[in-house]
Amino acid sequence: MFISKRFENYELSGELNPIAEAYKNYLLQGKNFFDLTLSNPTKANIHYPETEIIKALSKNTSLLYEPIPKGLPIARESVSQYYASLGFSISPEDIFFTSGTSEAYSYLIKLFCNPGDEILIPAPSYPLLDFIASLELVKVIPYFLEEENNLWTFSKKKVEKLINNNTKLLFFIQPNNPTGNILSSNEIEDLISVSEKHNLAIIIDEVFRDYFFNNDIPKLLSSIKVPVFTLNGISKTLALPQLKLSWIICSCPKRIKKELYEGLEIISDTFLSVNIPAQVALPDLFQLRNTIQSQIKNRINSNLNYALTLLSNNNSIMLYTPKGGWYLVLKIYNAKNSEEETVIDLLNHTGVYVHPGSMFRFPENTYLILSLLPEEHIFREGIKRIASYFS
Repeated sequence: MFISKRFENYELSGELNPIAEAYKNYLLQGKNFFDLTLSNPTKANIHYPETEIIKALSKNTSLLYEPIPKGLPIARESVSQYYASLGFSISPEDIFFTSGTSEAYSYLIKLFCNPGDEILIPAPSYPLLDFIASLELVKVIPYFLEEENNLWTFSKKKVEKLINNNTKLLFFIQPNNPTGNILSSNEIEDLISVSEKHNLAIIIDEVFRDYFFNNDIPKLLSSIKVPVFTLNGISKTLALPQLKLSWIICSCPKRIKKELYEGLEIISDTFLSVNIPAQVALPDLFQLRNTIQSQIKNRINSNLNYALTLLSNNNSIMLYTPKGGWYLVLKIYNAKNSEEETVIDLLNHTGVYVHPGSMFRFPENTYLILSLLPEEHIFREGIKRIASYFS
């Protein structure tokens, strides 16, 4: 066996799973197709200010290579100003750049974990961390959010039952993908208290920070006893995932700050993965934030309101109203088939493509996950067909 144990939980035969196979076969038939899984903003007919973006990326200073582990001062200052516009004071010295939040996860796991250690991640949530953890040789322990009254909430009791001597990190995502929940003040107190009690570093993924409904603005977490790392980037903030630029905001107690920063700098300096042109362009790109975000916000609000209106009286469907993000969760009552069979049958009979809840580690029920990002005419026709299918 030549390949490492990192891949022992992967299916490497190249065969497609049943949903992917059904998706491939459906596309080959050339029928009407309504993709409600689309989450790539560059393929969602968002109108980008192309001239300004290209100009920002074409500066002569992009030709100068400056291998600074934390990232260029001009880029870190622009992130600091972005948070200042949101009402937060963040020093540029507390910011580390990475080439994406995936890499930020990887850096922080390297910083805190030895092979075999455990990290706590919320469920349901996007499965990215599972793959990163397996490549870093650490074990993912999911803690399930409480489902009650159309909400998903952090449960201190559930988390504490899972903590042992090998537990090193506690993750949370807000707004969560795909449930859209945001921590309340009480939940923040619980999350920080359990972390301080068990000496766990906290990692908060906030890539959807700017996309929230009803003014449920996420708070920026901190602790005087344990380190807190907040992740964000321009894949969602500026809808520019192809530029691969993210950051880590470090909030660390003074007694361990120097050690942690030096460790993180060693990791960053080893890879130096963040490209210079994107960093040089960042101050100008941030000036385009409202132009880009306003289109996305208008669309996800419009799509959410349409889904709420059309599905609210459907007795076969429960719709969870998200507080943020750009995903929507549907719970199907009295489903005749398994979740996988339901997704495939929905595709074959209506042309509507959605994600199964099992992809996001939902409980044992039939959940369907939709993106709110598709163009309105595609989303609305898809919702109509879902409503008809389950009526």
